[in-house]
Amino acid sequence: MRITVEFKPDRDADILTWLEEQRNWSEAIREALRRHLTSQQGVTLDDVYAAIRKLERRIESGARIEPTPETDCGGDAPGTSEAAANLSHLGL
Repeated sequence: MRITVEFKPDRDADILTWLEEQRNWSEAIREALRRHLTSQQGVTLDDVYAAIRKLERRIESGARIEPTPETDCGGDAPGTSEAAANLSHLGL
């Protein structure tokens, strides 16, 4: 079955940016939807690992990672306590 999904550049810029980073858009969308549908805990260990790997690839490619006013909170970033609570449910 073929389904067409339409994205609006102004409303879906975050999704479009994410898609541009994916090798296979259809597979990436299917995987993201499955993760969302099966996720009962919010942040999963797979999510954390994927974010770390993405950051590693950016650094290895020579990208400079510098804090921006939005990310440099001088301490715990917004959402840190929620993320920590979600991670504590992973059984680590």
